[in-house]
Amino acid sequence: MKISGISATRPRLSSRLERGLIAGNIDPVTRLTAGDPGTTLEIVSPVTKERPTMELHDVSYFFGGAFLANAVPHFVSGAMGRPFQSPFARPPGKGLSSATVNVLWGFANFVVAYFLIVRVGDFDLRATGNIVAAGLGVLLMGIMAAHAFGRFHGGNMPDGS
Repeated sequence: MKISGISATRPRLSSRLERGLIAGNIDPVTRLTAGDPGTTLEIVSPVTKERPTMELHDVSYFFGGAFLANAVPHFVSGAMGRPFQSPFARPPGKGLSSATVNVLWGFANFVVAYFLIVRVGDFDLRATGNIVAAGLGVLLMGIMAAHAFGRFHGGNMPDGS
């Protein structure tokens, strides 16, 4: 007997399957156990009526992207031996911190970005939604950093304008 393109060979399983599908009690992905222990049948709906939703994983990817964008200028400035603003400077965010502090702060941001992007959920570089969430975090943090630090380095008022 075939149900939604899936072959069910056991009458007991197929009738249970039919009742569940007709009554709407079976989710698009459901595992039913057959009579033999350890035997399962996975039913995947060929047509899903899912709407795009913002999941918690996407929020994690967004903030991971923000931490990634924040890591780059601190780590690069520190690795180049240049002082740069950091939360540890006096006054915080305005004064300059040493190159070593910036390397450590940049590395800490890389670690947080790693955990938020790679270790939360199932991040896939080929999934557009995942990339968009992380990319928006990178973009927003980049714009905020350009605005905040541009006043210290002349980036908000370019010459010739």
